[in-house]
Amino acid sequence: MQFAAGMKGSDCIIAINNDRGAPIFDIATMLVGDLYEIVPRLIREIREGE
Repeated sequence: MQFAAGMKGSDCIIAINNDRGAPIFDIATMLVGDLYEIVPRLIREIREGE
């Protein structure tokens, strides 16, 4: 899991994956679903929080 080493010390790690059992969820905040549905929602939430 070399990719995980680069994330150490991060305040927030967001993973988007359709597979609830994906190893990334061992270290990341879980967002299960389709990339093309979740990312636009995240962008809206971020913009509304400005």
